[in-house]
Amino acid sequence: MLPDFQTTIREQHPEKVLLLHHWDTDGLASAAILLDEFARLSPQTEAVLMHPTINNYFLTTSEFDSISRLKPSCIVCVDINFPLDVIERLERITTTFVFDHHSQTAEIHRPGLQSTKYPGCSMLLNDYVMKPLSLVSVLGMVGDMEDRIKSRPDFYPQVEEMMKEHGLTFDQIQRITKRIDTMYMVGDDKGLEYAIMLLRKNPLDALTDPRLSANEQELKDVMAKTLSQPLQEISSLILYMPIVSEYSLTSEVTRAKSQQYPDQIIVTDQRRGADATLYVRRRTAPIDLGCVVDYARAKGYNAGGKPEVAGVVLPEHELDAFREEVFALLKKALPV
Repeated sequence: MLPDFQTTIREQHPEKVLLLHHWDTDGLASAAILLDEFARLSPQTEAVLMHPTINNYFLTTSEFDSISRLKPSCIVCVDINFPLDVIERLERITTTFVFDHHSQTAEIHRPGLQSTKYPGCSMLLNDYVMKPLSLVSVLGMVGDMEDRIKSRPDFYPQVEEMMKEHGLTFDQIQRITKRIDTMYMVGDDKGLEYAIMLLRKNPLDALTDPRLSANEQELKDVMAKTLSQPLQEISSLILYMPIVSEYSLTSEVTRAKSQQYPDQIIVTDQRRGADATLYVRRRTAPIDLGCVVDYARAKGYNAGGKPEVAGVVLPEHELDAFREEVFALLKKALPV
């Protein structure tokens, strides 16, 4: 029988817990929910926050070494689509709990909860700890799904409930998630913890917070210039655009282009030093993009995603060849 997270925290009162979280709004909101849970169940437990290098779906050797030196009593991974070998390596350090809604982690059967039912890990955690519905739990799934959450009759009523309770429009809720996401986009590692604490205190503060406002302004012209670039037509259903920027724009740009072209698959990539990121997103195209994740992992690349999105991190010098392989894979997987 798998150990239960709440029981472990409540009964064992671990001295130190490492909380490994994703860097986007869903990951930060999930971390905020868990920190509140630690404070409730075991206030004497020290919770240490950590995230993988931004844009990495894995841990580096130095990050594993840091975790080992930390000697945590247990590790909790939230909203990170880690490959199984990463989770197994963490388990060799100490007991590891996994809370995730990505399809590649849905069947790993680890302590915690893995389920693709949820459109966001924050809502998965909210239900798991049986907390009253909160704006924080809603923000994660809105950040992940954006306006597509409106097509989920099983979860959109919770969004509407929070809109009514806090006097917010859907656009304002989305604005909060976009402003929170600016922390990782500008590469502000320390800012991620700042955003988690802001979410714990009052997520509405994100609408006026000066640090987030500065990020938003810094990214405004960069995003506008990038989004104005034309897409290359690979086929009638596949569009491609390279991204050149010092900021982490692949996710946000691909989301925006996918909204603009909802019936097509959007492929983007961005080179960053010795590494590159390739991103694929679709809205209505009849394909499960898990095929891209599986293909990338089979080649030894780090990848993660859900049926509607796939992200791959690979050596920069292999990007051009791999992109062509992805185009061929998508063409083959799409119905004629």
